[in-house]
Amino acid sequence: MACTSCSQNTCNCTSTSICETCIDVTSSECIYYKGYVNNSLSLPANFRFNTFAEKVLDRIGTLPASYDDYQVDDVQLDFGNGNAAKNTIKVTIGQTGGLSDVIDTISIIKHACLVSLTTNASFAVTTTAAAIPGSSAYANEHSFSTDTVTIGNTVNKRLGKQLVDGNVTFVPGSTQNFTFTLFEGSNSLKAVTVPGVSGVCQTISLKAIYDYASTSSTKTFTIKVASGSSSTTINILAGDFEVIEYEY
Repeated sequence: MACTSCSQNTCNCTSTSICETCIDVTSSECIYYKGYVNNSLSLPANFRFNTFAEKVLDRIGTLPASYDDYQVDDVQLDFGNGNAAKNTIKVTIGQTGGLSDVIDTISIIKHACLVSLTTNASFAVTTTAAAIPGSSAYANEHSFSTDTVTIGNTVNKRLGKQLVDGNVTFVPGSTQNFTFTLFEGSNSLKAVTVPGVSGVCQTISLKAIYDYASTSSTKTFTIKVASGSSSTTINILAGDFEVIEYEY
């Protein structure tokens, strides 16, 4: 209701020409908010105005005197340079209030190592399993040396399952059983035994999933072959060996 004069006790004056009749809220405890809005003040539906005012004042009282209203302004995603071999997701969070943008990059390239096994017309095979050597064709975060793929030896260690896959095309030098095995360290992941037919080309395939559950140590992988009864040779014609992240 309009009033003709303003004073501290009777009116709320926004200007000398506009006055409103004052209400003493401290004696109006039965003023209720008839509605419900989800809130962080633990206020129920139809709460008292006094309760609302006290909670809000208490919350505001915890803010610094120089508080500025900072907020997230925008979020941007950028898929690197489009090169799958070096792909990353760049995340930019823009902030208001003079704060610097928050920028981070996430590598989404799989950790992997692909090896070409070395051809050898007279690879020695005994009853003790021997590792088949090769050369690295591609490696990212995993590494290869001589006959062994190693994971977990870089700063970018990641937990998850590894697909360990190998195949060997060979010609036995004698007629006896040959056992090819995928090893993680001294642990057998997968083995296949084939009866060798002297002079006849054969191809074996090995595949296993290894769960890299802890990055506290490195893990090594090899393909080894052993003869069933006596020392002999095989002619390794071709072969591949791969250790690659199976999932993220």
